[in-house]
Amino acid sequence: MNKPAAKAPTSRLPSMEYPFDIQVTGNETRDLFIGKFKYRRPSCGARSRIDAMRARLNNDLITLDQDTLDFNMAISHLRFTLDDYPEWWVASSYGMDLYDYNVVAELYNRCMAFEEEWKKKVYSGEGTTVAEGDPTNAVKEAVVNAQP
Repeated sequence: MNKPAAKAPTSRLPSMEYPFDIQVTGNETRDLFIGKFKYRRPSCGARSRIDAMRARLNNDLITLDQDTLDFNMAISHLRFTLDDYPEWWVASSYGMDLYDYNVVAELYNRCMAFEEEWKKKVYSGEGTTVAEGDPTNAVKEAVVNAQP
């Protein structure tokens, strides 16, 4: 008989979610993009899907320019980490069909800023939601306790 999988303990860590609003004018179209988004830190599986999508988009080409590589990284990351988003994001094939890279860059940069702050809270001990003592120990305990 199989035991149900235990949910990984994260209660001792800062929130994995980051709701935010954007209001950005596209550099190329001059359209105004307004919306509410919710970012969720990627799990191991999501990180795997992000990397697989990025690799497919890059097609293992070493001749891609840096702007294309940056776009592929951002769009892959956003595809698997944004939980809530406005209809225009869906209508644009989750950013793939936009003409305004600065809109994608704004979303990605906001998410990466949250990642930086989250890691700072966990690994530097600056956060109030990390277990007392060594903040890295809280992460280690969460990983160990998650195993069946």
